[in-house]
This record gives sequence, C-alpha cells and structure tokens, in this order.
Amino acid sequence: MDAAAARIEHLDASRRESHAAMSEWQVQPAQARKERQANKRPAWRVAADHAWERSGARFMMQQLAEQEDPPPYLLLVVLTGLPGSGKSLLAAQLRARGFSLVCQDSLGSRQACEDAVTDLMKRGRRCVVDRCNHTNQQRDLWVELMTKHAPKDKNAVALVLHLDADVETCKQRVLQRKNHKT
Repeated sequence: MDAAAARIEHLDASRRESHAAMSEWQVQPAQARKERQANKRPAWRVAADHAWERSGARFMMQQLAEQEDPPPYLLLVVLTGLPGSGKSLLAAQLRARGFSLVCQDSLGSRQACEDAVTDLMKRGRRCVVDRCNHTNQQRDLWVELMTKHAPKDKNAVALVLHLDADVETCKQRVLQRKNHKT
C-alpha cells in the first residue's frame, strides 16, 4: 500500500470514529420534539414579550434606576389600543407577574375602574389598567390617580403602553373571540 492509499485509509477510519462519537451526542427526533414542546411558550406570551420589548420600557426603567435614588418602582401600567389589539392578553401576562388587573370589561364601568385603581394605589399595589383609553384625557386620568394616591416612598412610575395592531388584524381577532365580554 502506497503512502496516498494509507492516508486515505487513515482518514476514512478517523471519519468513522468521529461519526460514531458524534452520533452519541446527536439528539433523536422524538427527544428534540419533546424539548421543543417543553420550551414552547404560548403565542400570547411571545406577543406580550415582544410588545414589552418594543415599548422600550425595560430600557427606560434601567435608565431611571441609574439616575434616581430610590430607583423607580413600576406601579401602574396603562394599556391602550383598539379592541382586539392584544391588551387583555398582555394584561393577563402582567397579572401572572404580580400585577392586579383592573379591566372595564369585568368591572362594568369607568367609575368602578377608577375606584379600583385608587384603592390599589393607596395600598401600593401594582396594577394594570385594561381598557381602550383612546384619548390623552383618559390615559392621564390613571397617571393622575397614581400620582395622587401612591405611597410617596415608592418612587412610583407609570407606563402607558399603546398596542399598535392594524385595523384588519383587530377585526379578525374580535370576530374570533370566545369567552370575552366584548
């Protein structure tokens, strides 16, 4: 056997050994599927995370934390947007993270929502307001309630987050709703 043939034989043997070692580390299709399903997050959670990131809220809170003492405390989130834009889904995610939910669909009137927010602010409880809040006046009302009633030692801040979905998407979502009061 000449030197070239010996080198080829050696490379083939190395390749077989390498392939055998690698197959031990390969993920089998069934195992890969189980891992993907275990890590899969619901679509609403992914959409809510994207909305939070696009809002720049995390960045703003980090900037404020570096500048203020005590650091700011996100006490109030006011959601705005068309019906079907995803406000209730984002509110549900925030509720899962410890925010109290104030939803006009559930409480029935704006006055009931105002009373609930006032009570929560007086107790220093974090809350998310889930209603359309179309005008600046409507949005400002919630921030004013927080400013007036939140404990002064909390350094409370509010985030007004507009969910900007296109009208056609919102229409489709509203028509597909199940178990939603509106």
